[in-house]
Amino acid sequence: MSRIPSYKDEQTLREKLRDISLEHWVHEDLFSFNWWLLLAASILPFFIWWRLVDKTRLFEILTFGLICAIFACFLDVVGVSFLLWGYPDKLFHFIPPLVPADFVSFQCQGC
Repeated sequence: MSRIPSYKDEQTLREKLRDISLEHWVHEDLFSFNWWLLLAASILPFFIWWRLVDKTRLFEILTFGLICAIFACFLDVVGVSFLLWGYPDKLFHFIPPLVPADFVSFQCQGC
């Protein structure tokens, strides 16, 4: 019979994965060209959005964008958790990879 892993076994594997992931992020992702590209893609749209947004409807636009961003983040976390897709580069080690992009792209769609 095969042994069913306990919660402690699962936590041990998560700790190993966390350590490996942090080491990969520090040595491979941080300050690489793709990292700078992700940083620019996360910040630059806000400046463009602020110039183009209809400020009289700001509350409605932000509300709609936030609802869409939360839905996109939820679907993205589910997809990554089930290994349906993955992201080789991360902007921040402790944040799931596409969360900054999910929030930026859906907030900017309301222009």
